[in-house]
Amino acid sequence: MIQTNPVTQVIRKIEKRDILDIKEILENSNNFNIEEIECALDIVNTYFNNHTQNDYKFVCYEHNNRVIGYACYGPTPITRGTFDLYWICVNPEFQNCGIGTRLLREVEKNIIDSNGRLIVVETSSHEKYLSAVSFYKRNKYSIVAVIENFYCEGENKIILLKRLISQNFE
Repeated sequence: MIQTNPVTQVIRKIEKRDILDIKEILENSNNFNIEEIECALDIVNTYFNNHTQNDYKFVCYEHNNRVIGYACYGPTPITRGTFDLYWICVNPEFQNCGIGTRLLREVEKNIIDSNGRLIVVETSSHEKYLSAVSFYKRNKYSIVAVIENFYCEGENKIILLKRLISQNFE
């Protein structure tokens, strides 16, 4: 039997029409405060306003014509082959379905295609980010540094790193 309403799933570059979906993902995640959400959206808007003059890169996961996850990354200034992963976020309704991992693999593939060799992730030791730290560890990222009391007393910055090598990302 032929489906009349096929399910579509695709990873692609973000488009301006995706901004509202991205805002909804960030707001519904319950991980980010208002300042962090505004920062993430400022980066998205900078991307569209100065597309040729910035180094931010984005991929999103689209499901049934709706963006349900996205990632933002870019080359680290004054380095050769080092990239930062700034944001990766999946709509809570779709978490634990492998979407974050698929986005991460796409980012890693794109970085390798850009002659990247290292990817750096920074996160917090706050309890709400422990699942993020576990996610990166499952994906072969190593904790390389912890800066104590970075965000505030008792909240450390955790820096994770992965050395990228050409590999099959399928």
